[in-house]
Amino acid sequence: MCPLDNAERYFTRVRSKYRGIDGDLIKILAERKTPEDAICLGDLKDLYRINTEDTFPPSMCIPRARQFLLTIPNIATFRNADGVPYFYSLR
Repeated sequence: MCPLDNAERYFTRVRSKYRGIDGDLIKILAERKTPEDAICLGDLKDLYRINTEDTFPPSMCIPRARQFLLTIPNIATFRNADGVPYFYSLR
């Protein structure tokens, strides 16, 4: 079994526990359409909590959270000069 299979199964479990998480994240990023407007994972988690009154999946480690976000259509990322990833919407 490859690690990607494990990740896909994990993401399926997250999506079943946090119904609508993809749509919630897309809404949060809807106004951030360029790398200049992008936000880091910490800010995204804070906005998720504010908008949904739920915590971003707490057991999800940072690398897995970045990977999860990139499985959602039209979400993109870039890294700044320090290597910090920022996320924004392509729509």
